[in-house]
Amino acid sequence: MAVAGFLSTVVFVVISLNKCYSVLHEKDERRTFDKDMKLGAIGVIFTLITVCRALPYGESHIARINEQGRIIEGPYESGYLGFYGFYSSESRVCEDGYIYFCGRGYDRDTLYCYSPTLTFISSRDGGNSYHTIPLDNVRSSVFVTSEQGESYYIDVLSLTLDPKYSFEVPVSPVSITVDENDGSIWVTETYGGGEGLYKYDETGDLMYYFPEYEDISGLSNVIADGSFWATYSFVGYPDYITKIRKHAQDGSFTAETYNASGYSQGLDMAEIDGSIWLITYESELMKIDRFGNIIFRYTGIEDIRSLSINQNDGSVWVSSENYDIAHFDANGELLLHYPWFEKYVMDLAFDPSDNSVIVFSTSYLISDIQPSSLGEIKAMFR
Repeated sequence: MAVAGFLSTVVFVVISLNKCYSVLHEKDERRTFDKDMKLGAIGVIFTLITVCRALPYGESHIARINEQGRIIEGPYESGYLGFYGFYSSESRVCEDGYIYFCGRGYDRDTLYCYSPTLTFISSRDGGNSYHTIPLDNVRSSVFVTSEQGESYYIDVLSLTLDPKYSFEVPVSPVSITVDENDGSIWVTETYGGGEGLYKYDETGDLMYYFPEYEDISGLSNVIADGSFWATYSFVGYPDYITKIRKHAQDGSFTAETYNASGYSQGLDMAEIDGSIWLITYESELMKIDRFGNIIFRYTGIEDIRSLSINQNDGSVWVSSENYDIAHFDANGELLLHYPWFEKYVMDLAFDPSDNSVIVFSTSYLISDIQPSSLGEIKAMFR
């Protein structure tokens, strides 16, 4: 399929370039000349875009690093996991060690499953419907969303992505999170303003509906007391203004702050104290305590796109589009910061079983990285 698409676009390139060349030598009226030049230029632009989409997806890799940032397993080719087709991604590690990577693309979303030894197990194509991938470790379930025509569903899968059951929801779910205390599921629709916050029980029956909770842009994980955080984004000029609320198990909110600016890129809640780590659209890393007080801000890393909390101590790992990986302790002190061999880090996820971190990155196999205490790379081996 890719080869046929590539050959057809090559033919189109030749025709378009020939057209441009012919136009340059025409002696017709200026109006005809301008019209044909525009058509030729449009054809070349369209062709370049098509060629890029027809090319094979870039190789990408999965690796495991320890708390010092040293690779202890891998990297391995991560299967049919292309970088060029994905505009965002998310990864998770369950308590059983299974690893999940969700790549969101312009024309498809795909969920991948890997074993604890980083071996590819299976994948599931979700069209354009995968947005978050919450896990229920108690019931060994993975949750994804799906669309069938104009109907929307939440699909409950096994740890190896085999279907368990599905239930229909009234809106297109963008953010979902699971309460492992009872298996209930929180759902919100955010695109286009949202239609409130929903809670379903383990079987898919509606428990609560809060139409007043609109404009939710993200939901955190749910901790042991049933609480979770939600970010609310209101379109303003010239910036987004984000309100952050902590919700109880019954949906009521117990804390909030309006002092965080910028559309939230991601958020994760710490089990040990109920605080929340989040990334703003302006690439600011923030921490808010359980009462809604902002206690930490960091802007020293540009284009932060992913974070994952070490639930054992409340520290957080982050990665950026500028090839950075960094580790902050629970108080915000920078423990480790180094470039990932100048390759794009698509996402990372903390593995609670051994305090390691799973890293998904593009190209360039690296056998070993040894950063110093200041984060400077001392040695590299290919």
